[in-house]
Amino acid sequence: MREEFVKRGTMKRYSSRNRGRKKLPLVILLLLLAACLAGTLGALAKEKKISDEAREKAAEAAKQLVTPSPTPENEVTGKPANTQQVADGAYGMWAPPTPTPILYDPDGTPIWMADWKDERTPVEAHGIYVSSEFTVNRQHDEDRIKAFDKLLELAKRTEINTMIIDVKYESGAILHEFNNELINKYGTTVECLSFIPEYIKKLHENGIYVVARLVCFKDTKLAAVRPDLAIYNNNGSLYRDNNWSNWVSPYKKETWEYIAEVGKECAKIGFDEINLDYVRFPTDNVSNVNWGPEAATTTKTQAITSGVKYLCEQFRACNLFVSADVYGIVMSSPKDAANVGQNFMEMAQYFDYLCPMVYPSHYDKSWVSTGDWPDLHPYEVITKSLAYSVTEIAKIPENHHRAKVRAWLQDFTADYLGKGRYMEYDAEAVLAEIKAVNDTGYTEWLLWNANGTYTEGALKKAD
Repeated sequence: MREEFVKRGTMKRYSSRNRGRKKLPLVILLLLLAACLAGTLGALAKEKKISDEAREKAAEAAKQLVTPSPTPENEVTGKPANTQQVADGAYGMWAPPTPTPILYDPDGTPIWMADWKDERTPVEAHGIYVSSEFTVNRQHDEDRIKAFDKLLELAKRTEINTMIIDVKYESGAILHEFNNELINKYGTTVECLSFIPEYIKKLHENGIYVVARLVCFKDTKLAAVRPDLAIYNNNGSLYRDNNWSNWVSPYKKETWEYIAEVGKECAKIGFDEINLDYVRFPTDNVSNVNWGPEAATTTKTQAITSGVKYLCEQFRACNLFVSADVYGIVMSSPKDAANVGQNFMEMAQYFDYLCPMVYPSHYDKSWVSTGDWPDLHPYEVITKSLAYSVTEIAKIPENHHRAKVRAWLQDFTADYLGKGRYMEYDAEAVLAEIKAVNDTGYTEWLLWNANGTYTEGALKKAD
């Protein structure tokens, strides 16, 4: 834009300066034009050479920052990746000691974290989400504990054995005050879970598997204190999504390191698993986003996949299981997967669990054979959606690491869709969703209700 303006200004000044001068003979004019053209072409050739060299240097530098991910061919066909590791630290990702394969040798031998001994005990999770409604929106710990106790009593009466608790939620606020230099430096803590270390012990005593939910890149608080990590629009303004939230960039090394610090602190107070949400690029209002210089040499999928690898290594070393919430649509739509950077098959090679959000209310009519509103057909929508996950996971050879699939199910009524487009999600509807999970060959599931009101009639009684 600026270059175009200068060129136009130069042309304007040139014509005004020559106004009123005598015309030169045609032959002389042509000779002058030819000389100018030759000089311009020479300059352009020189500029192009310099530009090409700069691009090559930039690309080489980028390789030192972000792990290359599989080629588009690998992303489509699911062939085992044969990429190079760039790492520092135990299993890190950023600066290479020596190039070594990170997924599989050419003969198919798995080598990722091959020297790590897994001493974790898995749980077949039937879980519920414990939202910030139980913490941020209550002023006193006494009230918060009562709200937690209510859900614990539900778990005692039913098959629920897992709770996913907000620790870093959508604003970027960290809800427990950790003794961590980096977190304290940024001042992103809003203490609402001072009681949680002791309460985790209570949950464990009652056989509850405890998961810390960390919202990753949707982070207004971090964007405020570290604007150099934020996502910007082309006009230089901070990017905001439809909820007026800022995001930090998955292209930036330090955003991943910050998430790693929070997760490690969760391990210290007793959490069993880290659940990563919003581990993706934003999708709202992105037509004018400037993704930064890294985007010239690194795709969104490469950035997310390499960062995911790093976090899984960091958290596994803390004896934590690691899961991620993903859009249900990324299992079937390569275009949507590329837009957010979530390649299901690639992520499945690192995470212990992938949790596709297969809420029927979030799909369009193409997912229903009759063309009806999908919210009215939970069984059909979920079986069709999860069938794609089976296909994606099957692309990974059986002797290689494969994430288990643990779907998020809808336990809320989507009346915002409008009359005739939704139905009440009662026990029958939730049971239809659970049946869809089981009929697809999976046994684990999580229920989502932002208000923490769950349909007990859909749950089996405790043994």
